Formats: sequence, C-alpha cells, structure tokens
Amino acid sequence: MSPSTSRHRSSSPSRRRVLITGFAPFPTQPVNATAVLAPAIAAAASQAFPDVAISASVLPTEWKRGLWAMEDLLLAEMPDIVVAFGIASRAKGFEIETRAANACSDAPDAAGCKADTTTLVASAPASLPTSWPVSDILRRLRARAIPAIPSRNAGLYLCNAVLFQALHTARHLDRLRAIGFVHLPAELPVPGRRQTAVHRSSPLTWQQAVTGGAEIVGACLGRPLPKKIDMGRQPPEMRGVRAASWSSRLVT
Repeated sequence: MSPSTSRHRSSSPSRRRVLITGFAPFPTQPVNATAVLAPAIAAAASQAFPDVAISASVLPTEWKRGLWAMEDLLLAEMPDIVVAFGIASRAKGFEIETRAANACSDAPDAAGCKADTTTLVASAPASLPTSWPVSDILRRLRARAIPAIPSRNAGLYLCNAVLFQALHTARHLDRLRAIGFVHLPAELPVPGRRQTAVHRSSPLTWQQAVTGGAEIVGACLGRPLPKKIDMGRQPPEMRGVRAASWSSRLVT
C-alpha cells in the first residue's frame, strides 16, 4: 500500500514530521471540505514552521481502505504528530476530540460497504484517549475568536474509526507523540466552489478553518504561530498544492 500525499518537506530524517489528513466524499456528503482543507492547512503550517516536515493526505471514506490508508501512512511517513479532520452536521465550530471508541456503526461507506464487525480491534481497549494538548488547542483557537469545544464522542463512523486506528497503531511506534481529530461543520464553504444558503450559514469561514488548523499544528509543536503568513484564502489546488488521494496496490 502506498499513499500519495501532497508534501511540503525535504527527506531529512532529523526534522519533526507532521501528517494532516482529510476525507474524500461519502454518501451524504458529495463534497467534503476537508479534502481541500488538509492540503491548505499543510501549506499554511509549512510557511509558519519551515523547519518542520509537513504532509497532507486525503483518506478514502471506506471502512477497509480508509483504515488501511491511515495505518500505511503512519508506517511510511513516521510522523511525530497526526492532525486529522472530518466533518459532522452537529459541529458548530472546531470540535476537538479527546477519545476514540473501539466500535463502529453499520452505516455504509462511500463504496456502499458496511464494516465487517462492530469492534474495530478485537484485542484493544474499549476506548483510547487522544494524545494531543487539548487545553492549549482550545486556548489558542478561542484567543482568535474561533469557536471551539472539547468532545468525548467522535461518533461511530469513519472519523472515529480512523482516529482509533491511529491511536492503536501509535502504541507500537515510539516516534509518534501527538494524535488527534477535529470535527468541523459539514457546511464549511470552500472558496471557488458554488456556495448555497447552507454554506453561507456556516459558523466557520474558510480562513478561520485554515488558521485554526495551523494553530493546532503549532500547539502540538509547542510553538507560537507567526503573525505574517498567508492563511490561504483560496483552496490549495489554486495555489499549486495538490490535494492527493490515497491509492493502494492491493485494492482495485
């Protein structure tokens, strides 16, 4: 399995590494803003922290391929920090997840398939806590007047599953220090895309989403976010940054 990612880093093994992920569309969401947002945050964070190796990837919203993709990325990229993004209709801003459940629903994925079981990892605990600085993240976002709350319920769909997979895999990887997941409003508007009344009612702007994402990277690094950086008013494909999807040699 080999993920294709948009990269903003050199191959130096000594640099700290950050992986940012979003999701492809799924049955009830034909346009997933995080597929564009993840590379946009990677571009902004790379400007802010040029000495850090930052990459972004868009995961398939599928029970098998999505989990395989996350595990493959962790093993291939060997990041120190993982910041994953997804959308939820309930979200009214940044929902900072604090735990993942070892469970999944029977809801079909983007390929129309359901999970094989109601438990993600048979030998794992019922839940795992996230390993990132929640309090500092919330403080930074609120200081910028970006709505943000902690959450103990990541749902039972792919967002929770990918988060649990990352946390479980990280137990066997010494390098991986911080892992977390953010739920954003499903109606988050993407610049350059057709805006409906639903998008115009979003509690977050695109710039707030990019800025907030970069602040989260800074919090995980333990460093302040510089003031003079371009927070990307346009989506990354308009800026020469490719939002690439994961592909596998084992899946056709």
